[in-house]
Amino acid sequence: MIHAAVAIYINAGLRREEALWLTREEVDLVSSVIRVRAKTIDGRRWQPKTGRNRVVPISQSLFETLLRYEPPGECVWYLPSPTGKQWHPDNFSQHLKQLNEAAGLRWTCLDFRHTFGSHLAQKGESLYKIATLMSSSPEICRRHYAALVPEEMHDTVEFTQRGAADEEATETRALLEQVLLELREIKSKASGSPAPGELPGERPLG
Repeated sequence: MIHAAVAIYINAGLRREEALWLTREEVDLVSSVIRVRAKTIDGRRWQPKTGRNRVVPISQSLFETLLRYEPPGECVWYLPSPTGKQWHPDNFSQHLKQLNEAAGLRWTCLDFRHTFGSHLAQKGESLYKIATLMSSSPEICRRHYAALVPEEMHDTVEFTQRGAADEEATETRALLEQVLLELREIKSKASGSPAPGELPGERPLG
């Protein structure tokens, strides 16, 4: 269960409580999406931090992890506690901390969530897309991930495809060469000197 939870934090960027409030039906392996949405269960109302529902695609690596995971028992929760009930967020964090310390790690749920955003930024995804997937504001994503966005952006400012651009550049060079040649001919006629391609003393007829 912990393995599945950590995989969701790292590969889907959910907040701690967003994952702990997931129900079985909201992790849809058939459609390959996770639905983070408001709900009422056992008389308790919950909604995402921003108040907005969202759908997060399940990546291939996350899909393979979740495919091997089967929620224990018959409870409604996708990531239940060992007693088959919903985790209290602080209890979950404490349990995760103990497991991490045993492995010499210091990561938290928030660290795992930021890993998701960092990987997307390093991959070159826009901050707008990252903000949408993580249900965060673009300004917050800018503070966290802008420094990780690759600086190579030459392709971003190209509006035409490379093949079309090369063809257009070739045509432009040919046109410029023709114009320069005609200008040299006009200048040579005005000065009385041979134009390019003429022998001294020869002048074109007409």
